[in-house]
Amino acid sequence: MSFWENKRHGGHHGGGQGHASSTGSGHHRGERQPLSPAASPAPSSLPSAADPVACPQCRAPSPRGARFCSQCAAALPAAACSQCRNTLPAGARFCPQCAAPAA
Repeated sequence: MSFWENKRHGGHHGGGQGHASSTGSGHHRGERQPLSPAASPAPSSLPSAADPVACPQCRAPSPRGARFCSQCAAALPAAACSQCRNTLPAGARFCPQCAAPAA
């Protein structure tokens, strides 16, 4: 089909009678289909960097990975692996020693 014939029949965006499956709902209409549950991102069961950690001295919440309490300046304990008890680096999602997920 030539350029002008294509334009006359609705182009490639739908909405014209030239399309075999044209229903007038081309892909540039701003309509969004809801995501299926399989396509939706699953919530993580692992703690995120936004989950606060309680200070052992004053119990104030501090961001995960912080080294000192933002309220009383007490040193926060380093996170330890739940399987091998190795000290986890700040922000680690897995243990560098045994590869267990950080809890």
